[in-house]
Amino acid sequence: MSVDISDHLPIFCFLPCSKKFKRSTFSYRLIDETTIALFRSLISEISWESELLEIDPNKAYNSFFDKMIAGYDNAFPQHSVTKLSKKLGNHGLMLRLSRKLKKISNVPHIH
Repeated sequence: MSVDISDHLPIFCFLPCSKKFKRSTFSYRLIDETTIALFRSLISEISWESELLEIDPNKAYNSFFDKMIAGYDNAFPQHSVTKLSKKLGNHGLMLRLSRKLKKISNVPHIH
């Protein structure tokens, strides 16, 4: 960067940046044709008679919902994956500073 004599000299700020290792756990459910077929099979085997005979609609819905969720959890079990990711401290601030410095260095200078 070239600088002329001026009272408007650039000011640089260097922030300490340490690597942080963070464990991230992700949960997912495998949903494909096989598991969808299993889910359909499981809910077709459920007896819905108690829900049909229930007078209270809230109780009927809660019972229906519980049975559907149980079938869903059986057909599509949750799997967890843990990853160790490297993150830089103050990454967002450092990124903005480096962009600003690039922008300043590309400004044409008049001599």
